[in-house]
Amino acid sequence: MSKAKTHAKPAPKAGPTADLLARYECNGFRFPDRDYYDRHVVFDHVVRMDAATQRERFEAVSRTIRDILTQRCVQTAETYDRANPKQVYYLSMEFLIGRSLVNNILNLGVEQYVREDLRSDPHQDWKEVVETEPDAGLGNGGLGRIAACFIDLLATLQIPTVGYGIFYDYVIFHQ
Repeated sequence: MSKAKTHAKPAPKAGPTADLLARYECNGFRFPDRDYYDRHVVFDHVVRMDAATQRERFEAVSRTIRDILTQRCVQTAETYDRANPKQVYYLSMEFLIGRSLVNNILNLGVEQYVREDLRSDPHQDWKEVVETEPDAGLGNGGLGRIAACFIDLLATLQIPTVGYGIFYDYVIFHQ
């Protein structure tokens, strides 16, 4: 008779790393796992690491951060289901969120890991990642920026919020 192997999780260390692990490890995701960036470069674009373009590398970093955000969203939804808190529903004609990669990296507290992972890739540079992200400002005005800042403020205050807007493709307004 063979005994089933158990995969015990190692005891977390005290400090900032332990805090990150507690916040982001769920549903099979182990943080920090160094191959997520490499996997996104190779498997999402079907290229070798040394042949990837700057845009493909930027997208790999973005998708890796999205993976971490997704885990956090799953945990947040579970918390909301248990606690059933009141929520704010914010309606705006537009949202001008601007560039969000650096904002997400800093807010998640994973800048150190991103920098370390990018250092392992000789074709990647932190500043180039930041500069490659396009700005989503398609002619939206100040009210869209104010709406996005308000949503950001509510998130910072940990107030459950959903933002609704009018979504359109390739035009400012369609009547």
